Amino acid sequence: MLAVLLFVAALAVGTHGQTASIARAQEAPSPSPSPSFSPQQVPEQPNPIPSPTRYVAPGVGGTPVPIFVTPPPNPEDFPRVNRGATPIPTQTPTPANIQGTPAPQPLPSGLARVTADELYGNNSPTGGFTAYGHVRLEYATGTVTADQAVYDAQTKILRATGHVLLSQASGDTATAQALEYHADTDRVEMFDVEGSTANIVAGGEPIQGRLYYKGKEAVLDPNGHTIIKDGYITTCEPNHVAYHVTGREIEIRPHDRLIAKGSTLFLGQVAVAALGVLALPLTQVAQTRQSSYAPRIGYNSAYGVFIREFINFYRGPNWYGTYHVDFYQKVGIGLGADLYFQRLDGRGGGSFTFYELNNNGAQQALSGTRKTITSTLQYQRLFTDHLQAAINFDYSGQSALFTALPTTTSTNVSVTHSGARSTTSYVVTDTASGPSHSFGGIVQHTVAFSPDFTQSLGLNLQDNANPGAFSRAVGFNWDTHVSARAFDADLVIATNHGSQTNTIGTTATTTPVIGIQRVPELSIRARPFQINTLRLPVTGTLTDGIYDDGYDNIETSRLDFN
Repeated sequence: MLAVLLFVAALAVGTHGQTASIARAQEAPSPSPSPSFSPQQVPEQPNPIPSPTRYVAPGVGGTPVPIFVTPPPNPEDFPRVNRGATPIPTQTPTPANIQGTPAPQPLPSGLARVTADELYGNNSPTGGFTAYGHVRLEYATGTVTADQAVYDAQTKILRATGHVLLSQASGDTATAQALEYHADTDRVEMFDVEGSTANIVAGGEPIQGRLYYKGKEAVLDPNGHTIIKDGYITTCEPNHVAYHVTGREIEIRPHDRLIAKGSTLFLGQVAVAALGVLALPLTQVAQTRQSSYAPRIGYNSAYGVFIREFINFYRGPNWYGTYHVDFYQKVGIGLGADLYFQRLDGRGGGSFTFYELNNNGAQQALSGTRKTITSTLQYQRLFTDHLQAAINFDYSGQSALFTALPTTTSTNVSVTHSGARSTTSYVVTDTASGPSHSFGGIVQHTVAFSPDFTQSLGLNLQDNANPGAFSRAVGFNWDTHVSARAFDADLVIATNHGSQTNTIGTTATTTPVIGIQRVPELSIRARPFQINTLRLPVTGTLTDGIYDDGYDNIETSRLDFN
């Protein structure tokens, strides 16, 4: 079973009321009752709380009716009441932590905690609990406050009603008439929701202010992915909405973009344009994937008059992109596409970009090239929770008027295995440009014995081939890192061996690749501190090492402090 209610039988009287826990874990034994309650108060076979009754939302313009009504507690359920609980302050500053008690840490994924003034329930696998007064739900990525809540251990769903407020770790907030928290997936569903986010970019720069949204229903996944149904978005303050964009479904992809399907632009209450599918970047990275419905027209000295048109398409969250049609007066015509795709199971995805610039007669006479083609493919794949891989491929080529120009390709493949304390990565690179070719391989293994003591071992190979020349180098690196309160230190052993062969006619000359070998080198770096009397910041580094070139038996040492 994915979720089991761990219900705390009783707590000592305090300012945070009663507490219950919801965990996605194997079933655990029930805790013993608190000494403040006698065992006779607990029924031997308490009945589970009935599921709350759902009501249909009223029509537009009517008085909102809660979607869920919290039922009264079962008379057979034993109460856990804290009559003296102090309400959670909303404006009073938090007092200083005089006792030095460590601040509460965020809960891990799959574990939730509920506090309230009053809790009624039972701890059977088919039971649940009802919470009243200053209900607070804390889970991995957010916090929910409400007036009352009901948890059903059979469905693993907690339903909250009354002044529902969701606050996420990213700083985004939302209010709703009702909320459902699914303990087995950490998914949150909100009804009659209004919210805002500050993560929005336009023109490549972050927007000052927030993006506001409203909808009949919103579904939030643990990774922050949000889908709003029958809602709207705007950057205007809620008390004065000059414009807004509606959509039958609005998808918010964290650190990527916002996509509204079936969207319409309103100025005030007047619909002025049907936009279809609207894509709005939420980060500077996503801003590079332009989304527009009117061509961009301008002029500069390099291109002359230019017209750039972006044609978006959207086939679903796993397949969407943008086509480019560009006209440059002084250069020519450009055609391209940016395509983005993901696996249906969410364990892989990537992008493919292509752009072809066809030069006009004036540009051909100036540069000597007919056209330029660039393309990039990126793909990431998550095989298991511990094994992932990525591939990147770049291509660039030109077509000349009187001669053939070499193309350039670059390929990078990486495989990473992450364990409980160690990480091992394998990287292969291959680059070719005409007759020149290079190949590289890296193996890196890092072990974290503790947060303050790590050790890494690296081995790399690099081959370079050019007309008349070839070189090969093999490098080895061993780094032991120690971090302490007053300093951090590295003990490094690094060597590099190789050779280079130059061919002139029929004569080949081989020379060694000279490199400085650290055998070993110790570096100790003091943490910055300040001399209070002088208000002078002080840092220090001690370096002690032995070095040689690996070939001429020349050895030297170094000891310095600065």
